[in-house]
Amino acid sequence: MNNKLKASPIIKNVLSQEISILILLCLLKTVNLHSINSDDCCSSPWNQHQENMKKILAILCGGLSEEAYLSRRSGELICSELNTGTYELFILDWQQDGTVIESQCNKPTLTARTHKSILHCFADFTGDGVINLLHAETENCGQIQGLLELADIPCTGNGLTPSVIGMDKILTKHCFRDLGIPTPGELHFQTGGKESFEAIITKLESTSLHYPLMAKPVKGGSSIGIHHIPDKDALMQCLGTLPEVPYFLEQFISGADYGVGVFATHSHPDPVILPIARIDFQGTFFDASIKYDDTYRVTFPTDTSPKLAAAMRKAALEVHQFIGFNGFSRCDFIVRDDDFFGLEVNTHPGMSSYSIIPNMVQHAGLSLGSFFTQMIDDLLNESRG
Repeated sequence: MNNKLKASPIIKNVLSQEISILILLCLLKTVNLHSINSDDCCSSPWNQHQENMKKILAILCGGLSEEAYLSRRSGELICSELNTGTYELFILDWQQDGTVIESQCNKPTLTARTHKSILHCFADFTGDGVINLLHAETENCGQIQGLLELADIPCTGNGLTPSVIGMDKILTKHCFRDLGIPTPGELHFQTGGKESFEAIITKLESTSLHYPLMAKPVKGGSSIGIHHIPDKDALMQCLGTLPEVPYFLEQFISGADYGVGVFATHSHPDPVILPIARIDFQGTFFDASIKYDDTYRVTFPTDTSPKLAAAMRKAALEVHQFIGFNGFSRCDFIVRDDDFFGLEVNTHPGMSSYSIIPNMVQHAGLSLGSFFTQMIDDLLNESRG
Protein backbone atom coordinates (compact mmCIF):
# COMPACT_ATOMS: atom_id res chain seq x y z
CA MET A 1 0.00 0.00 0.00
CA ASN A 2 1.20 3.49 -0.76
CA ASN A 3 2.10 5.09 2.57
CA LYS A 4 1.92 8.65 1.27
CA LEU A 5 -1.07 10.73 2.25
CA LYS A 6 -3.64 10.75 -0.55
CA ALA A 7 -5.76 13.50 0.90
CA SER A 8 -9.07 14.66 -0.50
CA PRO A 9 -9.25 18.27 -1.80
CA ILE A 10 -10.88 19.34 1.49
CA ILE A 11 -8.00 17.90 3.51
CA LYS A 12 -5.40 19.40 1.20
CA ASN A 13 -6.90 22.89 1.44
CA VAL A 14 -7.31 22.86 5.21
CA LEU A 15 -4.02 21.11 5.82
CA SER A 16 -1.97 23.43 3.62
CA GLN A 17 -3.34 26.44 5.52
CA GLU A 18 -2.64 24.88 8.93
CA ILE A 19 0.85 23.71 8.03
CA SER A 20 1.75 27.09 6.52
CA ILE A 21 0.72 28.82 9.73
CA LEU A 22 2.53 26.29 11.90
CA ILE A 23 5.74 26.47 9.88
CA LEU A 24 5.68 30.27 10.01
CA LEU A 25 5.12 30.10 13.76
CA CYS A 26 7.93 27.60 14.16
CA LEU A 27 10.29 29.69 12.03
CA LEU A 28 9.61 32.73 14.15
CA LYS A 29 10.16 30.71 17.29
CA THR A 30 13.34 29.19 15.90
CA VAL A 31 14.72 32.64 15.14
CA ASN A 32 14.00 33.58 18.73
CA LEU A 33 15.48 30.29 19.88
CA HIS A 34 18.91 31.04 18.46
CA SER A 35 18.86 34.62 19.69
CA ILE A 36 18.27 33.59 23.29
CA ASN A 37 21.11 34.10 25.68
CA SER A 38 22.04 30.52 26.51
CA ASP A 39 24.01 31.31 29.70
CA ASP A 40 21.26 29.76 31.79
CA CYS A 41 21.45 26.58 29.66
CA CYS A 42 25.18 26.10 29.31
CA SER A 43 25.50 24.05 32.52
CA SER A 44 22.78 21.60 31.53
CA PRO A 45 23.69 17.95 32.11
CA TRP A 46 23.72 17.23 28.37
CA ASN A 47 26.51 19.79 28.04
CA GLN A 48 28.44 18.44 31.02
CA HIS A 49 28.44 14.80 29.98
CA GLN A 50 29.70 14.92 26.41
CA GLU A 51 32.60 12.68 27.40
CA ASN A 52 30.05 9.99 28.31
CA MET A 53 29.65 7.50 25.49
CA LYS A 54 26.02 6.86 26.38
CA LYS A 55 23.36 8.50 24.23
CA ILE A 56 21.84 11.46 26.04
CA LEU A 57 18.06 11.62 25.75
CA ALA A 58 15.53 14.04 27.21
CA ILE A 59 12.05 12.79 28.14
CA LEU A 60 9.68 15.70 27.44
CA CYS A 61 6.47 15.61 29.50
CA GLY A 62 4.00 17.85 31.33
CA GLY A 63 2.72 20.72 29.22
CA LEU A 64 0.26 23.59 29.29
CA SER A 65 -2.97 21.63 28.84
CA GLU A 66 -5.32 19.78 31.16
CA GLU A 67 -3.68 16.53 30.05
CA ALA A 68 -0.36 17.38 31.70
CA TYR A 69 -1.08 14.92 34.52
CA LEU A 70 -1.34 12.06 32.01
CA SER A 71 1.86 13.13 30.28
CA ARG A 72 3.75 13.06 33.59
CA ARG A 73 2.43 9.58 34.33
CA SER A 74 3.68 8.52 30.91
CA GLY A 75 7.07 10.08 31.65
CA GLU A 76 7.39 8.14 34.89
CA LEU A 77 6.62 4.79 33.23
CA ILE A 78 8.90 5.30 30.23
CA CYS A 79 11.69 6.56 32.46
CA SER A 80 11.37 3.31 34.43
CA GLU A 81 11.22 1.17 31.27
CA LEU A 82 14.33 2.74 29.72
CA ASN A 83 16.39 3.25 32.86
CA THR A 84 18.61 0.23 32.18
CA GLY A 85 21.94 2.03 31.98
CA THR A 86 21.92 2.09 28.17
CA TYR A 87 21.05 5.79 27.94
CA GLU A 88 21.67 8.93 29.95
CA LEU A 89 18.09 10.01 30.62
CA PHE A 90 16.76 13.38 31.75
CA ILE A 91 13.26 14.61 32.42
CA LEU A 92 12.07 17.92 30.97
CA ASP A 93 8.84 18.72 32.83
CA TRP A 94 6.99 21.58 31.12
CA GLN A 95 5.02 23.53 33.75
CA GLN A 96 1.72 25.39 33.50
CA ASP A 97 3.56 28.70 33.93
CA GLY A 98 5.70 27.95 30.88
CA THR A 99 8.91 27.08 32.71
CA VAL A 100 10.62 23.72 32.27
CA ILE A 101 12.04 21.78 35.21
CA GLU A 102 14.97 19.58 34.27
CA SER A 103 16.12 16.63 36.37
CA GLN A 104 17.91 13.34 36.00
CA CYS A 105 15.63 10.37 35.39
CA ASN A 106 14.63 8.65 38.65
CA LYS A 107 16.74 11.19 40.55
CA PRO A 108 14.46 14.24 40.59
CA THR A 109 16.62 16.20 43.06
CA LEU A 110 19.89 15.54 41.23
CA THR A 111 21.06 18.13 38.67
CA ALA A 112 17.61 19.76 38.89
CA ARG A 113 17.33 23.19 37.30
CA THR A 114 14.59 25.41 35.85
CA HIS A 115 14.51 26.88 32.34
CA LYS A 116 12.57 30.09 31.73
CA SER A 117 10.61 28.61 28.81
CA ILE A 118 10.52 25.74 26.35
CA LEU A 119 12.61 27.92 24.02
CA HIS A 120 15.29 28.51 26.64
CA CYS A 121 15.26 24.79 27.35
CA PHE A 122 16.21 23.92 23.78
CA ALA A 123 18.38 26.97 23.05
CA ASP A 124 21.60 25.11 23.76
CA PHE A 125 20.38 21.52 23.52
CA THR A 126 23.19 19.21 22.43
CA GLY A 127 21.71 15.90 23.54
CA ASP A 128 21.09 13.11 21.07
CA GLY A 129 17.31 13.54 20.94
CA VAL A 130 13.96 14.02 22.65
CA ILE A 131 11.46 11.36 23.68
CA ASN A 132 8.17 13.18 23.23
CA LEU A 133 5.55 12.19 25.81
CA LEU A 134 3.47 15.36 25.63
CA HIS A 135 -0.30 15.11 25.09
CA ALA A 136 -3.18 17.32 23.97
CA GLU A 137 -3.76 20.01 21.36
CA THR A 138 -1.42 22.74 22.61
CA GLU A 139 1.50 20.34 22.72
CA ASN A 140 0.90 17.97 19.83
CA CYS A 141 -0.97 19.64 16.97
CA GLY A 142 2.30 20.36 15.20
CA GLN A 143 3.96 23.35 16.86
CA ILE A 144 6.44 21.43 19.01
CA GLN A 145 7.12 18.96 16.22
CA GLY A 146 7.77 21.78 13.75
CA LEU A 147 9.96 23.65 16.21
CA LEU A 148 12.13 20.61 16.89
CA GLU A 149 12.36 19.74 13.19
CA LEU A 150 13.45 23.24 12.25
CA ALA A 151 15.89 23.37 15.18
CA ASP A 152 17.31 20.03 13.95
CA ILE A 153 16.57 18.24 17.23
CA PRO A 154 15.57 14.59 16.59
CA CYS A 155 12.35 13.57 18.33
CA THR A 156 10.47 10.30 18.73
CA GLY A 157 6.95 9.83 17.46
CA ASN A 158 4.90 11.60 14.86
CA GLY A 159 6.15 14.69 13.08
CA LEU A 160 4.39 17.87 12.05
CA THR A 161 2.06 16.71 9.27
CA PRO A 162 0.65 13.55 10.96
CA SER A 163 0.24 15.51 14.19
CA VAL A 164 -1.75 18.26 12.47
CA ILE A 165 -4.07 15.73 10.83
CA GLY A 166 -4.48 13.37 13.77
CA MET A 167 -5.21 16.10 16.31
CA ASP A 168 -8.00 17.48 14.09
CA LYS A 169 -11.06 15.25 14.37
CA ILE A 170 -12.66 16.66 11.21
CA LEU A 171 -9.55 15.99 9.11
CA THR A 172 -9.37 12.52 10.62
CA LYS A 173 -12.99 11.82 9.69
CA HIS A 174 -12.21 12.88 6.10
CA CYS A 175 -9.34 10.38 6.13
CA PHE A 176 -11.71 7.67 7.39
CA ARG A 177 -14.08 8.41 4.53
CA ASP A 178 -11.27 8.45 1.95
CA LEU A 179 -10.36 4.96 3.17
CA GLY A 180 -13.97 3.73 3.18
CA ILE A 181 -14.11 3.48 6.98
CA PRO A 182 -17.57 4.26 8.41
CA THR A 183 -17.69 7.28 10.71
CA PRO A 184 -20.66 9.07 12.33
CA GLY A 185 -22.05 12.11 10.52
CA GLU A 186 -21.11 15.55 11.77
CA LEU A 187 -21.90 19.26 11.53
CA HIS A 188 -19.19 21.86 12.08
CA PHE A 189 -20.18 25.15 13.74
CA GLN A 190 -18.61 28.28 15.22
CA THR A 191 -18.75 29.19 18.91
CA GLY A 192 -18.19 32.47 20.72
CA GLY A 193 -21.07 34.30 19.06
CA LYS A 194 -19.74 33.79 15.52
CA GLU A 195 -22.93 31.85 14.78
CA SER A 196 -26.23 32.37 16.57
CA PHE A 197 -27.84 29.45 18.36
CA GLU A 198 -30.76 29.72 15.95
CA ALA A 199 -28.45 29.51 12.93
CA ILE A 200 -26.80 26.39 14.34
CA ILE A 201 -30.18 24.76 15.02
CA THR A 202 -31.34 25.62 11.50
CA LYS A 203 -28.23 24.08 9.98
CA LEU A 204 -28.69 20.98 12.13
CA GLU A 205 -32.30 20.53 11.08
CA SER A 206 -31.27 20.61 7.42
CA THR A 207 -29.06 17.53 7.92
CA SER A 208 -29.84 13.88 8.58
CA LEU A 209 -28.43 14.13 12.11
CA HIS A 210 -30.83 13.45 14.97
CA TYR A 211 -30.76 13.37 18.76
CA PRO A 212 -28.92 12.18 20.75
CA LEU A 213 -25.77 13.95 19.56
CA MET A 214 -22.25 14.59 20.80
CA ALA A 215 -20.70 18.08 20.90
CA LYS A 216 -16.93 17.86 20.46
CA PRO A 217 -14.06 20.31 20.06
CA VAL A 218 -12.39 19.85 16.69
CA LYS A 219 -9.02 19.53 18.42
CA GLY A 220 -7.98 18.12 21.77
CA GLY A 221 -7.89 14.81 23.57
CA SER A 222 -8.86 12.83 26.68
CA SER A 223 -12.56 13.65 26.04
CA ILE A 224 -12.03 17.16 27.45
CA GLY A 225 -14.82 19.52 26.38
CA ILE A 226 -17.09 16.75 25.03
CA HIS A 227 -20.83 16.79 25.83
CA HIS A 228 -23.67 14.32 25.32
CA ILE A 229 -26.73 16.09 23.86
CA PRO A 230 -29.98 14.14 24.37
CA ASP A 231 -32.37 16.76 22.96
CA LYS A 232 -32.82 20.31 21.61
CA ASP A 233 -33.08 21.91 25.06
CA ALA A 234 -29.81 20.28 26.10
CA LEU A 235 -28.18 21.55 22.91
CA MET A 236 -29.32 25.13 23.55
CA GLN A 237 -27.96 24.92 27.10
CA CYS A 238 -24.69 23.38 25.93
CA LEU A 239 -24.11 26.01 23.24
CA GLY A 240 -24.11 28.70 25.91
CA THR A 241 -21.25 27.05 27.81
CA LEU A 242 -18.80 26.16 25.05
CA PRO A 243 -15.39 27.87 24.86
CA GLU A 244 -14.50 29.94 21.81
CA VAL A 245 -12.86 27.16 19.83
CA PRO A 246 -14.03 25.24 16.75
CA TYR A 247 -16.68 22.62 17.60
CA PHE A 248 -18.80 20.09 15.76
CA LEU A 249 -21.90 18.05 16.43
CA GLU A 250 -21.59 14.34 15.80
CA GLN A 251 -24.23 11.65 15.57
CA PHE A 252 -24.21 9.69 18.85
CA ILE A 253 -23.99 5.94 18.34
CA SER A 254 -24.68 3.77 21.34
CA GLY A 255 -22.24 0.88 21.50
CA ALA A 256 -19.01 -0.40 22.99
CA ASP A 257 -15.74 1.53 22.85
CA TYR A 258 -12.89 -0.31 21.16
CA GLY A 259 -9.31 0.64 20.39
CA VAL A 260 -6.72 -0.80 18.01
CA GLY A 261 -3.07 0.13 18.38
CA VAL A 262 -0.47 0.02 15.62
CA PHE A 263 3.30 0.40 15.87
CA ALA A 264 5.71 1.00 12.99
CA THR A 265 8.61 3.39 12.46
CA HIS A 266 10.70 4.49 9.50
CA SER A 267 13.55 2.23 10.66
CA HIS A 268 11.23 -0.64 11.64
CA PRO A 269 8.49 -0.45 8.99
CA ASP A 270 6.97 -3.90 9.53
CA PRO A 271 3.79 -3.02 11.46
CA VAL A 272 2.81 -4.54 14.77
CA ILE A 273 -0.96 -4.55 15.28
CA LEU A 274 -1.60 -4.80 19.01
CA PRO A 275 -4.47 -6.79 20.56
CA ILE A 276 -7.91 -5.23 20.15
CA ALA A 277 -9.04 -3.67 23.43
CA ARG A 278 -12.48 -2.83 24.74
CA ILE A 279 -12.83 -0.02 27.25
CA ASP A 280 -15.41 -0.83 29.93
CA PHE A 281 -16.87 1.96 32.08
CA GLN A 282 -20.04 3.16 33.77
CA GLY A 283 -21.69 6.06 31.98
CA THR A 284 -23.12 7.26 28.69
CA PHE A 285 -19.74 7.79 27.07
CA PHE A 286 -16.03 7.60 27.91
CA ASP A 287 -15.78 11.08 29.37
CA ALA A 288 -12.92 13.10 30.84
CA SER A 289 -13.83 12.42 34.47
CA ILE A 290 -13.73 8.65 33.90
CA LYS A 291 -10.30 8.97 32.30
CA TYR A 292 -8.99 11.30 35.01
CA ASP A 293 -10.25 9.12 37.88
CA ASP A 294 -9.14 5.89 36.18
CA THR A 295 -12.60 4.38 36.75
CA TYR A 296 -12.44 2.26 33.60
CA ARG A 297 -11.02 -1.10 32.64
CA VAL A 298 -9.08 -2.07 29.53
CA THR A 299 -10.31 -5.54 28.60
CA PHE A 300 -9.54 -7.94 25.77
CA PRO A 301 -12.76 -9.72 24.80
CA THR A 302 -12.54 -13.15 23.22
CA ASP A 303 -16.05 -13.12 21.78
CA THR A 304 -15.47 -10.47 19.07
CA SER A 305 -16.39 -11.98 15.72
CA PRO A 306 -13.34 -12.77 13.53
CA LYS A 307 -14.81 -10.73 10.68
CA LEU A 308 -15.29 -7.63 12.86
CA ALA A 309 -11.86 -7.99 14.47
CA ALA A 310 -10.17 -8.32 11.09
CA ALA A 311 -12.01 -5.27 9.74
CA MET A 312 -10.95 -3.09 12.69
CA ARG A 313 -7.33 -4.24 12.48
CA LYS A 314 -7.31 -3.51 8.75
CA ALA A 315 -8.82 -0.07 9.28
CA ALA A 316 -6.33 0.88 12.02
CA LEU A 317 -3.37 -0.22 9.89
CA GLU A 318 -4.65 1.66 6.83
CA VAL A 319 -5.08 4.86 8.87
CA HIS A 320 -1.56 4.51 10.33
CA GLN A 321 -0.04 4.11 6.86
CA PHE A 322 -2.32 6.60 5.10
CA ILE A 323 -1.51 9.49 7.43
CA GLY A 324 2.13 8.43 7.76
CA PHE A 325 2.46 7.85 11.50
CA ASN A 326 5.89 7.08 12.96
CA GLY A 327 5.75 5.08 16.18
CA PHE A 328 2.44 4.41 17.90
CA SER A 329 -1.07 5.31 16.81
CA ARG A 330 -4.41 4.16 18.17
CA CYS A 331 -7.72 4.20 16.34
CA ASP A 332 -10.85 4.49 18.47
CA PHE A 333 -14.03 2.81 17.27
CA ILE A 334 -17.62 2.47 18.42
CA VAL A 335 -18.97 -1.05 17.88
CA ARG A 336 -22.69 -1.67 17.55
CA ASP A 337 -23.64 -5.29 16.89
CA ASP A 338 -21.24 -6.29 14.07
CA ASP A 339 -20.75 -2.76 12.74
CA PHE A 340 -17.91 -0.41 13.69
CA PHE A 341 -17.50 3.34 13.26
CA GLY A 342 -14.25 5.32 13.35
CA LEU A 343 -14.28 8.16 15.89
CA GLU A 344 -10.71 9.46 15.96
CA VAL A 345 -7.05 8.50 15.93
CA ASN A 346 -4.68 9.15 18.81
CA THR A 347 -1.33 10.37 17.50
CA HIS A 348 0.46 10.44 20.86
CA PRO A 349 -1.28 7.84 23.06
CA GLY A 350 -0.90 7.86 26.81
CA MET A 351 1.93 5.70 28.15
CA SER A 352 1.04 5.46 31.84
CA SER A 353 0.33 2.13 33.52
CA TYR A 354 -3.40 2.98 33.24
CA SER A 355 -3.24 3.82 29.55
CA ILE A 356 -4.63 1.69 26.75
CA ILE A 357 -1.48 1.13 24.64
CA PRO A 358 0.68 -0.16 27.55
CA ASN A 359 -2.17 -2.52 28.47
CA MET A 360 -2.26 -3.78 24.87
CA VAL A 361 1.50 -4.31 24.90
CA GLN A 362 1.35 -6.18 28.20
CA HIS A 363 -1.54 -8.36 27.01
CA ALA A 364 0.49 -9.28 23.92
CA GLY A 365 3.36 -10.40 26.16
CA LEU A 366 5.64 -7.73 24.73
CA SER A 367 7.87 -5.10 26.32
CA LEU A 368 6.99 -1.43 26.13
CA GLY A 369 10.67 -0.63 26.59
CA SER A 370 11.55 -2.61 23.44
CA PHE A 371 9.12 -0.52 21.39
CA PHE A 372 10.66 2.69 22.71
CA THR A 373 14.12 1.30 21.99
CA GLN A 374 13.02 0.92 18.36
CA MET A 375 11.72 4.51 18.39
CA ILE A 376 15.07 5.66 19.77
CA ASP A 377 16.86 3.71 17.04
CA ASP A 378 14.72 5.56 14.52
CA LEU A 379 15.56 8.87 16.20
CA LEU A 380 19.29 8.13 16.18
CA ASN A 381 19.20 7.02 12.54
CA GLU A 382 17.48 10.31 11.73
CA SER A 383 20.19 12.28 13.53
CA ARG A 384 22.93 10.38 11.68
CA GLY A 385 21.13 11.00 8.37
